[in-house]
Amino acid sequence: MKRLNLTCEDIELNQFQKWPLDFLCDFLVNSHHSYIREAIRQLISSCRQSAEGKQLVEKMKKLQSDFEIHMNKEEKFLFPYIKNLVKADLENTDFDVPPFGGLNGPADVMKKEHDYAVTKIKIVLKDSLSNNLELKEFFIKLENFEKNLSHHIEIENNLLFPKAQTLEKKLRNKSKTKNKIAS
Repeated sequence: MKRLNLTCEDIELNQFQKWPLDFLCDFLVNSHHSYIREAIRQLISSCRQSAEGKQLVEKMKKLQSDFEIHMNKEEKFLFPYIKNLVKADLENTDFDVPPFGGLNGPADVMKKEHDYAVTKIKIVLKDSLSNNLELKEFFIKLENFEKNLSHHIEIENNLLFPKAQTLEKKLRNKSKTKNKIAS
């Protein structure tokens, strides 16, 4: 089966508003996280063996490592928790409070990591304003990557996290009310 290679830029932001949170989590992992992994591999391979290219490879490998850690936190902890919230809401059941307590702390950490990644990319772009023609392809790809990443971050920071936090609060309040009635 051929994978659909949609990125966040391919879909208008208001379309994401209509998607259920669990579907949005799956989209972000299956489409955009896959895109990030592949784009960074391509960015690293597009650096030539010039002195500047070698420095860029090192910076991109560090960024790649940071992205892997970040995406693993989302994929293994945060997104499954959001999907469990959706399931609890749909099935009208209680949800398990995660070891990290709730969404507020992790969402704040993810937002800081998003800001860090964009800042690092912008520094690479700014610091590398050379006329090195060997690296022209790299910088074009990096600019496109940064635009796509910014759109992805906007979806998570301004849509996914706030909607999930609202759902979590609703379920916590519902659970408190249910416990008061049972007492």
